[in-house]
Amino acid sequence: MPTPVAFAVLANAILGASSIYWALFQGVSPVALVGYRVIFSLLLLFLVLAWLGKFSAFIRRIQARDIRLHAAAAVLVAVNWGAFIWASISGAVLESGFGYLVAPVFAMALGSALFREKMSRDQSLALLVIVAVIALLIGSSGRLEHWIYFTIAVTWGGYTLLKKRAALSSLEGLFVETLVLSVVLLFGVALLFADSGGVDTLIQHPLIAVSGVVSVVPLVMFAVAARRLSSFTMGLLQFVLPTAQLVVSFWYFGQIAAPLTYLSFFVIWAVLFAVSWRGRGAATGG
Repeated sequence: MPTPVAFAVLANAILGASSIYWALFQGVSPVALVGYRVIFSLLLLFLVLAWLGKFSAFIRRIQARDIRLHAAAAVLVAVNWGAFIWASISGAVLESGFGYLVAPVFAMALGSALFREKMSRDQSLALLVIVAVIALLIGSSGRLEHWIYFTIAVTWGGYTLLKKRAALSSLEGLFVETLVLSVVLLFGVALLFADSGGVDTLIQHPLIAVSGVVSVVPLVMFAVAARRLSSFTMGLLQFVLPTAQLVVSFWYFGQIAAPLTYLSFFVIWAVLFAVSWRGRGAATGG
């Protein structure tokens, strides 16, 4: 398995399964958890860049365009984190799964339009089938927190596209995004520690300190993959994330989805395998 593809699969699998981690912090507000996530991610990224001896060169090399792009990415990922963590704590894992199911479709379609990445007839047909299946699935799922999957889909799909335009390395770009979030949330973080108990919260929930690792590792792998793969390929591999969430929602949270949900996921993966197989056959002349 080529490295970018492996990174994309692992990143999406870890992000999908991380609902289990965030669900550990019942009683801590989602806003507080986003704050802790930003703080520990920034600390980890700074230490890694300093340890690699790349921090000084990175500071000299950064340009205004890089800051603007990653600032926009920071806003999208912060909103995405907030919605995802809220869903994890509230047990609305199916809704967040739907969001990450719609996100790759959004990224593939918009990526094709913005980056002029031409899709083959098979790919276009596959995209239409997937859109129809997702629309049917959402329409027949009864009462849902619609704002969750809509917010997650738009922010994660947009984040994916911005990462394709990044000139900085994966670590550097993520550091800028986290730094922007730290500055923006500076006042909020001060209130957060006063309001949420600060150190007391960390003592009660010591695993919050691992939030930097849980956040940074998959996002770095995701950024590496996004820069090297086409929007369509990246979109295909992003379906690993909602699939992982579907498994987690059943196995860990005890959310039993309607049979149509499992059938829909089966159809989507069958379509993806068919497109991948035909594409590989065409590439090898088979």
